[in-house]
Amino acid sequence: MIKYNFKISFILIYFFLTLNLFAEAEDITKDNEFKLKSVYLTRLADFTNWPSFDEDDGINICIDASSPLVIFLNEIDDLEKNGKRLNTIYNISSDSLENCQIFYLSDDRPDLLKERLKLLNKKSILTISSIDEFAKKGGMVEFYISKNKVRMKVNLASLRKSKIFISSKVLKLMSIVKR
Repeated sequence: MIKYNFKISFILIYFFLTLNLFAEAEDITKDNEFKLKSVYLTRLADFTNWPSFDEDDGINICIDASSPLVIFLNEIDDLEKNGKRLNTIYNISSDSLENCQIFYLSDDRPDLLKERLKLLNKKSILTISSIDEFAKKGGMVEFYISKNKVRMKVNLASLRKSKIFISSKVLKLMSIVKR
């Protein structure tokens, strides 16, 4: 039990140090913002559990190819995080959503938000975006900038509905929003 707690503590310390790596800058640049969001996106996979999902197959992060995060996800693509293989899939059709565990909705098309969330929230797919009010509108995790730092909001009702669980230690770092 002590060995397990030590391992969890080490992983969490590493997670938080990595998350704050770029957040210390006095003025966050767009590149740093996208890089940090990419790191958050991949690190969330370490602390998320999906119902009836075989993690041996890897975790697929689905994203529109036009998103600025793609450049930084390409640097992280095909890495293994705590034994979970991460793969990036671009331009997913509604027929192939079953292949996604995480779906990042690009903020360049907020007009499609309601339609996409309706489709995605029927499945156990962790939805993440930087679209303003994303979590309040039914998304699960929203990235936002506060005091020149990337922060996260979470909609617990949407998580529960999809039966996705994020570690409580990570949830403590997020602002909780209600619909």
